[in-house]
Amino acid sequence: MLTKEGYPVGVACQAVGLSRSSFYYRPRPKGNGRLKAAIEGLAAVYLTYGNRRINAMLRRSPCSFCVNWKRVRRLSGIGASAGTEEKGDPNHGFPPPSPGDSLTW
Repeated sequence: MLTKEGYPVGVACQAVGLSRSSFYYRPRPKGNGRLKAAIEGLAAVYLTYGNRRINAMLRRSPCSFCVNWKRVRRLSGIGASAGTEEKGDPNHGFPPPSPGDSLTW
């Protein structure tokens, strides 16, 4: 390519119609299978551990994954279910008002 011939990356990319970020792009591997198997294995052994503790176990020596706790939560299903539950009690523990009740104190 033109960069091997001594041209700057910006000039070479402009000549072939690419952006510089496309020149440096390296795709990430998509496989989560090994990580998911490790998460399920740890969750089966340590039933009371949440996603942050499972993440700490994954970062240690036998597993040694470099993974964020949010990714562990997403792959494991431990913890917050993304939008499947209501976000709290709208009445704060009180029964809902009847249609004829006055809403003033």
